[in-house]
Amino acid sequence: MYKKLLGAYKDSGSAVYHFHPCVKLLYSLIFVLTAGLTGSAAVMAVLVIILFSGGYAVGVTPLSFLKTLRPFRFLLLFTFVIQLFLTADGHWVMPDTTMLQNASFFAARMAIMIGFSAMFAFITPPVDIVRIFYLLFQPLRFLKVSPADAALSMLIALRFIPLLFNEGEKIIDSQRLKGIVPAKGEKTGRLKIIVRTAPLIIPLFVRTFHYAAQIGITLHYRRHDGEFLKLPRPAAADFAFGMLFTVTGAILTAAGNVL
Repeated sequence: MYKKLLGAYKDSGSAVYHFHPCVKLLYSLIFVLTAGLTGSAAVMAVLVIILFSGGYAVGVTPLSFLKTLRPFRFLLLFTFVIQLFLTADGHWVMPDTTMLQNASFFAARMAIMIGFSAMFAFITPPVDIVRIFYLLFQPLRFLKVSPADAALSMLIALRFIPLLFNEGEKIIDSQRLKGIVPAKGEKTGRLKIIVRTAPLIIPLFVRTFHYAAQIGITLHYRRHDGEFLKLPRPAAADFAFGMLFTVTGAILTAAGNVL
């Protein structure tokens, strides 16, 4: 079920997993911004090395990064085609070698930005992601909105996404065994597909409302106050790595503008 998501957290025991969540976010943001601002192929190559080296350090293979690009393949293809056939002033032309290089560069840039975003999801537990949202939602207090409620909504959403995929797959497999849903590869008319959607949608809605009610009851009796959403203080090593990532990103961005 996690193959459909941008990245699934899996602790491999590396020391990187114990970094402060803000340092992990800073790592991803700095190199995403560096990839977006650079115009140098050499800097892009360095970013690929940094991405794959970081993935190797935490047990994430290059194949895992390539799988994260699958949901964005049409976006990458659209970006490539637009840059290949459309000029800066909005005219469609026949591509040449320069336009092909630019189109490949822009598509590769977007792929690298997606890769660093996926890296953050690979090395950060969902609860830590919600804690970051809780920190970012603090200004909502001026609008009389509880940051804890907003962050818990994000936590529930993060939990529900894989849960809905999992429940949907279970229902489809069950209905397929009963002959209600057509088997894979079976040719079926559009009307039959619409008619056979009800046996999938209705059980999925029933299970979703059941899980939502259970979560609501749990939160009601726990009477959360947001204490468990507060981030711990960063250690000295977190500050050091944060400065290292910042300086590296600044150097690469400057080099990309010079080259």
